[in-house]
Amino acid sequence: MTSASLRMESLGDGGGADIWLIDLSRQTKTRFTSNPEKREGGPVWSTDGTRIVFSSDSMGQFNIFERAISATGEETALLPVTVGRLATSWSRDGRFLIYHEYDSEGSGFDLWALPMEGKRKPVPLLQTEFSERQGQLSPDGRWLAYTSDETGERQVYVRSFRVSAAGASPVLEGKWPVSPDGGHSPKWHPDGRQLFYIGEDRKLKAVEVKPGTRFDAGPPRCSS
Repeated sequence: MTSASLRMESLGDGGGADIWLIDLSRQTKTRFTSNPEKREGGPVWSTDGTRIVFSSDSMGQFNIFERAISATGEETALLPVTVGRLATSWSRDGRFLIYHEYDSEGSGFDLWALPMEGKRKPVPLLQTEFSERQGQLSPDGRWLAYTSDETGERQVYVRSFRVSAAGASPVLEGKWPVSPDGGHSPKWHPDGRQLFYIGEDRKLKAVEVKPGTRFDAGPPRCSS
């Protein structure tokens, strides 16, 4: 079902929410989660379309779970339940899951990467006194777009996402502002040549991204 899209729907009067799989070719849908008392959302596909990572408060607060899309698949918690987390991006090569988690001792959210191979030890990417979230890896895995409130309002930034050839933990380098008038919810075009986001005027904006070793993007424009 690699051609399917995902949708989250609220169910019942108790505030629960479930994830549905929508088959676009047949216009049919099947329930992926089915706990009316809990909230599940933030689904992220694996590149091969066989697994989904999502967030659920089934263990008391939001944590990240992984599950195969097969009917017999069982969900597995990827991390211990300690703080609230939401997965936002999975690298195209399958190596890293990007998520943000709530810093109970700080002022908001921090960005993390979870290696999906080996010991799966989480790697902090951005931990500041500000709130950074909604991390989105570019299709080629070289850039990370995210939202931060470091200026006092939501803005979209891009940093270099670098992993050494030896396979060391990823690090972020540089910083390029993308949304001069505020914005959030960045998403990459599948070819990596455009970055979309929602402006504070609630309009969809797009910036053209030029290929190269340094991030080079044009001015934002309203996307038609």
